[in-house]
Amino acid sequence: MRAMRPHSLLVAVLLTSCASRGAPASAAAPAPAWAPVSPSAWADLQQKLAGRWKATLPGGETITVTYRVISRGSAMLETFVTASGTETITVYHPDGEQLMLTHYCAQGNQSRLKAVEVSPGRAVFRFLDATNVAPAQGVMHALEVTMRGDSFDQRSVYRQPDGGDAADTLHFVREPGAPVTR
Repeated sequence: MRAMRPHSLLVAVLLTSCASRGAPASAAAPAPAWAPVSPSAWADLQQKLAGRWKATLPGGETITVTYRVISRGSAMLETFVTASGTETITVYHPDGEQLMLTHYCAQGNQSRLKAVEVSPGRAVFRFLDATNVAPAQGVMHALEVTMRGDSFDQRSVYRQPDGGDAADTLHFVREPGAPVTR
């Protein structure tokens, strides 16, 4: 796992400042080259992530994330819950030959990202657009998921209202005894 910010800043970024971690749609950069995703790569990502995972912060608090394959395999639901109980939802789904996600932030905005890379054990998403963004808010601008056996790293980047970026990497391990949902 990469070095993390001090616990209080990390919690602030994760809990209350989805708004401070993003980029309004009006500040969008030119779109990167979107990566095609094969049905087998989508199925592989679903199979590897389905289940309940836990990340432990330096102060001992935990973040849990659950992935469920829904809608007859056409989408995957991520439920992200912080130690304080704040919850965000992200829905991953194919769009033709491409893979997208919509992140429903706890602060009330919604960012959409598209995959620029999908390979066995790795998916990288970049900002497409966002809705419901207040002027002082930021938006998820990038997300990378890298599988490592029975664990994975999730790196999120949020564009700040001032144009700067805030990045965090969390290391998740599958919860012992947690059923793999599919």
